[in-house]
Amino acid sequence: MKMNSHRLFELFGIAVFGAYAGLLAWRLFGIIETPSNALILFLAAFIGYCLADIISGLVHWFADTYFHDETPILGPNFVKPFRFHHVDPKEITTHDFVEVNGNNSIVSFWVLMWAFHGRDASLGDSTDIFWMGLALFSMLGILATNQFHKWAHTDEVTMPVRWLQNLGLILSADHHAVHHVRPHDEYYCITVGWFDWTFKKLRFFRGLEWFFNRILRLSITAPDRKPSSGRS
Repeated sequence: MKMNSHRLFELFGIAVFGAYAGLLAWRLFGIIETPSNALILFLAAFIGYCLADIISGLVHWFADTYFHDETPILGPNFVKPFRFHHVDPKEITTHDFVEVNGNNSIVSFWVLMWAFHGRDASLGDSTDIFWMGLALFSMLGILATNQFHKWAHTDEVTMPVRWLQNLGLILSADHHAVHHVRPHDEYYCITVGWFDWTFKKLRFFRGLEWFFNRILRLSITAPDRKPSSGRS
């Protein structure tokens, strides 16, 4: 395999992410002193996982909805991969671990660096435990998002993966299939999809589109959708 500059950057991102995730976890678990501290960490982990799911939906919605393949920087690296995925949903299953997870590592390890270097950790301090736990588990969720997405398109997955999908703890093929029905304008969350139904009922993304259109004057450019924010 030819080693291009972006793949080297992906490998670097994965290595740095792994190092800081390990360091932060080591520091975090080292300051847990009481059962209430452990409960705080569990709460932070749950909220962090939910946050990762929400962020995945927002990023996915934005890439599916705005700008073009030719937009400088964003187009080839951000917009085009998301929209080509609608044309060939199985293509993601041909990517190796680095290609699937490299970009998410690159955008996530900065938060882990900030959480490790930017905050002192005091033994038994619930505030430190919560914020460091939130940073760690939200970034772990974001890192895992593309892997979960790949598995949702993979015909044969391992038993543990299928078990997690069936329990609704990671994105499943049946749940994600809703997004792949034209015009691809709902069920954007691709970490686990817990918020998809709520966002649909609240017309959350239609509201964002109204805001972007009316306030920011940014028009919908998705090829499968009309530039209108008022449809159901």
